This record gives sequence, C-alpha cells and structure tokens, in this order.
Amino acid sequence: KLQFLYFIGNMVVQPVFCNGRSNIKDVATFYNDALLKEVVPFWEASVDSENGGYFTCYTPDGCYDTDKFIWLQARQVWMFSRLCEKEGATEDNRKKWQGIAKSGAEFLKKHGDDDKGDGYFSVTKEGKPLVEPYNIFSDCFMCMAMAQYYAVTGEDWALQEAQRKFARIEERKINPSGRWNKRCSTRNFQSLAVPMIDVNLSIEVCNALKLEGKEKAVLEKRILDNIKQVIQEHPDADGLLREQVAACEADQDTHEGRLFNPGHSLECCWFLLQACTERGMAKECSMVVDLAKNALEKGWDAEKGGFYAFMDLKGKPMQQLEFDQKLWWAHLEALICCLRCFIHTKDEYWWGWFEKIHEYTFTKFWDSTNGGEMWGYLARDGSVAQPIKGGKWKGCFHVPRALWFVEDLLKKIEVEGL
Repeated sequence: KLQFLYFIGNMVVQPVFCNGRSNIKDVATFYNDALLKEVVPFWEASVDSENGGYFTCYTPDGCYDTDKFIWLQARQVWMFSRLCEKEGATEDNRKKWQGIAKSGAEFLKKHGDDDKGDGYFSVTKEGKPLVEPYNIFSDCFMCMAMAQYYAVTGEDWALQEAQRKFARIEERKINPSGRWNKRCSTRNFQSLAVPMIDVNLSIEVCNALKLEGKEKAVLEKRILDNIKQVIQEHPDADGLLREQVAACEADQDTHEGRLFNPGHSLECCWFLLQACTERGMAKECSMVVDLAKNALEKGWDAEKGGFYAFMDLKGKPMQQLEFDQKLWWAHLEALICCLRCFIHTKDEYWWGWFEKIHEYTFTKFWDSTNGGEMWGYLARDGSVAQPIKGGKWKGCFHVPRALWFVEDLLKKIEVEGL
C-alpha cells in the first residue's frame, strides 16, 4: 500500500499557469517539481519488494489490485532507466532509480514471455501467466525497456533481449495478434498504432544502443518506411489520421474505418515531427504540423473543454461508450506536440494551444489535494469519473515522460528566445 504521508496539504506541488512566456522559467520549474516531488515518488513506492516488478493499480487509498500488466511493467523499467540520464539527477537518485529499474527488468526476464519468447499481456503478482501475447505491444515496450536498461547498466543480457525483441517485432508486425487474431479475412485494416510506435521504438533503441553503420541503417529504413506509411495512407480527405485504414475503400465507412482518436493522433504527430526534424525532412515536417493542427481542432470539446477520447469521423454514433470521457494521456501527449510544433514553426498559434491544454490539464487532472499521480479518467464535464491513479492501462509512463519532455522543451524555447 502506498504511503501518502508526504502528499498532504500545502506540501503538494501546486500548478503554475502561463502568463504568455513571461514566466516560462516558473512553468518549467513547476514541471520539474511535479515530476520529481510528486509523480516519481509515487511510483518509487510501487515496487513489489517480495516478487519484483511493480504494482500499478492505485487509488489515493493504496493498491486495489495486484495483477501485473507486462506492457506497464516494461514502461516503468524504461522510465526509471531513462531518469538515470536526467540532467541534474543526483548520484543517490540515479542509484535508487537504477535499482527500481532492475526490479522490473529481472521480473520481465523471468516472467514476461511465453515459451515462444512473446510477451504476455498480464501475469499474477508472482509472475504466473494470465493473458496470452495477443498483440506485440508488450514486446515493443519490453524491447524499449531492455535497450534503455542496458544503456544505464551495461548488462549484456538486457542488450541481447532488446535485440531479440526488436527482430521478433519485425516478424510479427504484419499480423500483430498472430494466432489470437479474431478478425476474419472479409475486412482487412491497417492500424495506426503499429507504424507510430515503431517510429518511436526505433528512435529510442537507436539512441539507447548508440547504433552505427549497418545496424543504424536498418533502423533508419524502418523509421522512414513507417513515416511514409502514416503520412501517405492514414490521413482522410480532411487531413485527419484514421486509426484503421481499410484495404478496400468500401470498408472504410464502418465503425472501425471512421474511428478517430485525438490523443493517438497528437502523440503520433510528435513522434513523426521529432523523426522528420532530426532527418531534415522539411516537407514531411510541414505535413505533420498540418495533421497535428487538424487533430487539435477536431478533437477538442469546444463546449466542455478537453479532448474527446474517441470520435467518429462522420459524426455517427460510437461503439466506444466512453467516447466522451477525457483521458489523462491524450492531454499530456498534446502538450508535447504543441511545443514541438511551436519550436518548429515559431507560430503563436501553437503556444496558445499549449496554454489552453496546460490550464485544462492542471486544473482537471492534477490532484492538488493528495498529490502524487494525476487522475486518469474524467467525465465529459471534467469531473473525476473514477478515483484511479493507476490501473490496467495507466502506469508510470505518460505523466512522467510528458512532465520531463515539456520541461526540456520549455527550456529550449527560453534559450532560443522564442
């Protein structure tokens, strides 16, 4: 059970709101304090000291379920391994964070895979399998985690595991669900999730392993192929990224074919903008900025504020009954996206959106009473739908990553005098 003795009253880090860019230093400091004084301590307390790995299901009262979700275990290994490289981190913190990462990495090594080497979706707290490897996303985050863990520890087994996972993902991504694919061949769709995560995964692995030569060239081709796939195949006629693209155009006007996920689109856009910027792909950068603008304006709830969880591109009824909820991660990814677009374009449009999303996020999702992690799930009106700090889908990833990345982007804006 998490101990909340330091998450009470006026000790909780309180949000700082933007005053144009006149107080950008204060806003950047807030993001750093929120990360290191609230969110990181919250997840430091989640380690399962008996079995290894982490518990992720929390309310302010503590842990309410002990099952372990492999993709969330891997994300937490990546996050704490990555934190060891944060500028200004003390040696004591690096040692502590490396130990936390080690707990999850060794748990994954023992319990993460089936006998074919594919990552389970979930296991018991002891590591007994619960849900089969029905997609490749556990493997994607395990690969990213092991690469980053190797980068900070030099443990060869983690490097070998990252390399094995990376090759296996390439084998499986044409049919990510494998023998657990429940879809018949009548309709075939191409998911946005696979190329977007593959771009980010390839960048993270390349940077963590410091690849050069032929190995780097393989990843570069993989990155460029995925960028091309997203930009050329996923936008609809209005420049909105479709979650699923049908092999047959006649199948596009279906629930799946009309599905739009604003948060996913904005996260995808900052992945692509990072990749295209680093490779000097000016034309593609402009295309990605346009896609991000369309996603912002389509996905924002003009009446109640915040981003819809899901939308139908033609305004038809949704299969997802939670379509009008406001989800934590979408807003955090949008913050990163807006700042990347602002740095790229120097257009005040993007700073204006950053301010709007920042205010909504830290008015609605930030828990100014209990501190620690953000609330995950809001009703359409911005009230807390469930008092969840972590669960099956929410772990140590989107919040700490965004707090860190936004802090760094704000510092970059200040240094460059934008």
